[in-house]
Formats: sequence, C-alpha cells, structure tokens
Amino acid sequence: MARLSARKEMWAEIPGDTDKAKVKIIHLTPGEIQQISNDTSRWIGKRVDKEMESELEYSPLEQMKKTRIAAVIDWDGFYDAEGNKMKCNRKNVEEYLNYDPEIGVDEDGKALPFSEWIDKFRDELAKTVAPKE
Repeated sequence: MARLSARKEMWAEIPGDTDKAKVKIIHLTPGEIQQISNDTSRWIGKRVDKEMESELEYSPLEQMKKTRIAAVIDWDGFYDAEGNKMKCNRKNVEEYLNYDPEIGVDEDGKALPFSEWIDKFRDELAKTVAPKE
C-alpha cells in the first residue's frame, strides 16, 4: 500500500531560558532538503582551454540557514529588542538566526546560540523517524 507517512514534529523547550522559550520543529522530508539544496547551489559553465567545464557553485552556510528556517514551524517566548512578542514566521526566524543570540543553557551549563538549539532539536526528532530500508 502506497501512503505518505504523517509529518513528524515536536515541541522542544529551551532549557534554562528566562522567557521559557520553546520551538516547534518539523522533520524535513528528503524532497524538502533537496529543494533547499537546489535553491542554494547552481551549475555554472566556464571555458577552459577552448572547452566548456561545469562547476557546482555551492553555499553551505546559506543551505544550513534555509534548513533551520524551514525546520522551525512555531515558537513561543521569543521577543524583539523592544520586548514585543514575535510571531513565528520565516522572516522572524531568519531575523533571529541573523542575530543568533545565546539562549538557555545545555546540560553542561553552557549557553547555546539559537541555531545550535535548532540543530540539537532536529537531531532529537530525527531519531524518532523510522530509518529507510
């Protein structure tokens, strides 16, 4: 039987955050990851010794940023510089990632930037997804 599986998502609290911030992370499908890869790379041709050669122009930092933005689908306890509650949307997630403030503390008592929390939560969620055979 061919069926799509349900999307995996989870709420994750950022430990030790004074605003009790939490994010809702979604497990990205292989197609979504491929689309992000396509959006952040391109083939370019250049002439070398009278022949055309193709080269992949690739931006790993941009790919990582877009992956993180796509993975955050909701949040609570996030505020702007004036203390106003921020709505979760791609623009605001990107803004937070541009500043990448340290929030909360990990199990070792070390403050982590927002980007690392997203990566950590994505890894936790990925462990709950059945591996492909």
